[in-house]
Amino acid sequence: MKVKTIAGALIFLVVLNIGLLGTIVYLHVADQRPPIARLLNPEPKYEPPFASHFEKIENLSPEQQQKLTQLVKSYRAEIEPLREEIRLREEEMFNALINQEGVDSVSSQQTLREIADLRLEIGKHALESLQSAKTFLSEDQQRIFIKRIMSAGRSNGPGPNGINPPQLNRPFKNQ
Repeated sequence: MKVKTIAGALIFLVVLNIGLLGTIVYLHVADQRPPIARLLNPEPKYEPPFASHFEKIENLSPEQQQKLTQLVKSYRAEIEPLREEIRLREEEMFNALINQEGVDSVSSQQTLREIADLRLEIGKHALESLQSAKTFLSEDQQRIFIKRIMSAGRSNGPGPNGINPPQLNRPFKNQ
């Protein structure tokens, strides 16, 4: 009985060590920093989406990188309430289509206009941000930045941001 307990504990500890080593190797490969550097700095600074791409823009000075990061942060802060409003209006429209017998075409057209106006507002904010980026980026840097922004929109594949929203995956309430 004692041998079985010791053998079980030994197997458990071997598996635990293999898991620990695998985690350390994964973190090292994924982050390209030694794990001790992450332990010494446990709170990595927050970087908005796109921030990792800024380093890849050629000849981007630290000042330009800081301005670009600040520009993206302010753009995200400006459009987040608009995106939330669009989401709420689309959900309202979806619920009206599902729950009501006859949908009022005037109110649904009004909701669609409101959604279109909100998307136009987001487009205006994007244009303003791109115009302000032109003040401190060279022509090649602008081209790369705009290409990255244009390719980082909603995806066309399945999932919450794609052509197959989660509400449409469950057409019945009991699912």
